[in-house]
Amino acid sequence: MRFSLLLFSILIFPTIVFSQKDPIRFGKVSKAEKIITSTDLDPDANAVILCDFGVIDFRGNSVEIIRHTRIKILNKKGVDEANIVLPYFSKDNNERIFKVKAQTINISDDGELKKIRIKKGDIYTVDATENWKEKRFTFPNVKVGSIIEYQYSKKSESVVSLEEWTFQKSLPTLKSQLNVSVGSNLDYKIVYNGNRLIKKYGSKDANSWSLENLPPLKKEPFCPNPEDYVESIRFQLAGYKRYSSGGSEYVQLMTSWEKLAKDILEHQNYKNILNRKRLANKMVLQIIDEDDEPLEKVKKIYSFVQDEMDWNGKYRLFPKEKFSTIMEQKRGNSAEINLCLVRLLQSAGLDANPLIISTKGNGMITKTYPLYNQFNHVLAYVKIGGKDILMDAISKFRPYNLLGKNDLKPEGFLLDKSESRWIKIKFPLKTRAVIVNNLKFKNDQMLYKTAFAFFEHEAVDYRRKFHEEKGKKSFITTYLQKPIDEDEMTLDSFTVKNSHDLGKPFSVTCYFSKTMEDGLEADIIYLNPFIKKHLEKNPFINPIRYLPVDFILPSSEKYIYNLTIPVGYELAEIPISIKFSTASKKISYTYVFAQLSGRNIQLSSNYKISRPLIYPDEYADLRELFNKMMGLQATQLVLKRK
Repeated sequence: MRFSLLLFSILIFPTIVFSQKDPIRFGKVSKAEKIITSTDLDPDANAVILCDFGVIDFRGNSVEIIRHTRIKILNKKGVDEANIVLPYFSKDNNERIFKVKAQTINISDDGELKKIRIKKGDIYTVDATENWKEKRFTFPNVKVGSIIEYQYSKKSESVVSLEEWTFQKSLPTLKSQLNVSVGSNLDYKIVYNGNRLIKKYGSKDANSWSLENLPPLKKEPFCPNPEDYVESIRFQLAGYKRYSSGGSEYVQLMTSWEKLAKDILEHQNYKNILNRKRLANKMVLQIIDEDDEPLEKVKKIYSFVQDEMDWNGKYRLFPKEKFSTIMEQKRGNSAEINLCLVRLLQSAGLDANPLIISTKGNGMITKTYPLYNQFNHVLAYVKIGGKDILMDAISKFRPYNLLGKNDLKPEGFLLDKSESRWIKIKFPLKTRAVIVNNLKFKNDQMLYKTAFAFFEHEAVDYRRKFHEEKGKKSFITTYLQKPIDEDEMTLDSFTVKNSHDLGKPFSVTCYFSKTMEDGLEADIIYLNPFIKKHLEKNPFINPIRYLPVDFILPSSEKYIYNLTIPVGYELAEIPISIKFSTASKKISYTYVFAQLSGRNIQLSSNYKISRPLIYPDEYADLRELFNKMMGLQATQLVLKRK
């Protein structure tokens, strides 16, 4: 089964009457809950959520959320789950938490229950920030096998946006259920996130949702944002019925995408940059020539902003400073840098506008309703000869036509006064690296010449690392030379090409030497062909994975090892050429041995990602490929005396 993010929207109008029985009662423990000691959902789990039950109920102009959570402690580390923090938005008394009750339930060998209630005096209210407070408490007498449960009510004075219900947590969950009661005058949009909710409920009208046996949601290698795949329900008030003596009328609250674009462009912080034409016009005259072609103007302006501006490391949708201040300080957040780029492009007479996106690490965009807080980054968009060009000038090491990996989402929303619209973000064809390692013997020395060529995003990454290390030897020893070889191999010299030319491959040539203890008098010589492995460690050691693997980009890395066998020696064993791939052909690995001429041999290794998104049902296949690849990378060549 494919694992995907699925979204669905329905309207709720009628008042709801519940007929479904609550899944748990406070203090009543089932036989099954008593005997649980582990779960197949996560065999290493420290604790398991037995049930998480919630009710959202409207009472006049406020909404009340009642939640009841029960957890079982599975091992000593799970005792940490006994510390509970319940945050709420306290500004202007918008939210408050009350009716908190909690207890520890310990089970004796004969199955008897001993319940220890938390006293009201042991439940504390803490000022977390200026606008947020927290209820905190710790369960007493918690040990392995304890069941802890708590229940509370939260009242909110805002009915515009209900609290999101997430069925998945960092712990495995055996059952999660939500019941919602909405008055007939309120019109809510509901968005399902995740695969199982949409599969179970489809297009049905529903007021109660439940899922069982949910795996934990936790960070895994090559998954930029696990929250993209969490099973959850979100609510947004689209409008309501207003009653008067003349009848009722529908009041629409939800805006349109076009209105959202207009509101952002009219925001004073945007106007402080995009409307500052006079200074931008003067600056552009110093950057471009009057007879430059449009694309040449784009390149020059991009390079100017890229060189002049330092990114402060913050992704933002809104700028804080005005155009002149940013240009004077030469530093800003992502919105400030790229909005200045847009302003300069516009001053050059180009069709340029901001494009807002949600970065890879920020999560998916829900198109069902337009909310600006889904976005966290701004790109510069320019149209030349019918061609869309997207730019992100926050990095010093990317050419104008290459977006960062974090920018590579399916779409962005263009803020254009005349025609705001969704724009598809085209992914680069691939990123790649080629490594050629030549080995010769001279007296008691092994002499290596290793050439690295990095292209596209690989060039960006290694060029950045090179400059961060200030071009020193540490760049080689940290990023290109295997740590285990540092004490054995000496870096004699290295050269670098295109360290500043962003449009060309970043190339490094290294010269290493290694002294052999017995020189060419040894009976056996062991050689490790891989100075730099495709991956130093296997990132996929867990036998089960619930989230997709996202390599982000198609890529390839080719390693070529050329060896001149010294006189009087031969290979003890001829390596076997092999090629394997996943069943989907998304990932492949090739290991090829070739006898070139005389004493010259070649070993090549090619790791290729054709399609970067791997679904959970393909994970076992991927894991097996990586196990084989890591094994071949660890294989040594053995030379023996004839």
